[in-house]
Amino acid sequence: MTSQDVEEVLQQLPEHFIPDKAGKMDLVAQLDITGDESGQWIITIKNKHCAVNKGVAKDASLKLTMDGKDFVDLIEGRLDPTQAYMQGRIKFEGNMLKAMRIVNLFRR
Repeated sequence: MTSQDVEEVLQQLPEHFIPDKAGKMDLVAQLDITGDESGQWIITIKNKHCAVNKGVAKDASLKLTMDGKDFVDLIEGRLDPTQAYMQGRIKFEGNMLKAMRIVNLFRR
């Protein structure tokens, strides 16, 4: 798999969403990307559906901040989320269980 840019990965995220793994999860996550491809996106998971939009969520229950390259590597399976967190490459505010679970809701 060739490396993609942040926007491409985010546009494809709903296609890789695994609804059955979401269960009854109701989540609004704010994703703040830093670095060369910086930007802000909202990932909404509700009723076994995933949506991604540009912008800032007023009611986010989870906020994730990471470098764009690290985000792409994480989604493409080249970066382990636990190691990235322990190394300070992913920062989050909010529910830790949801933060740990969100990565497993998508095919890599």
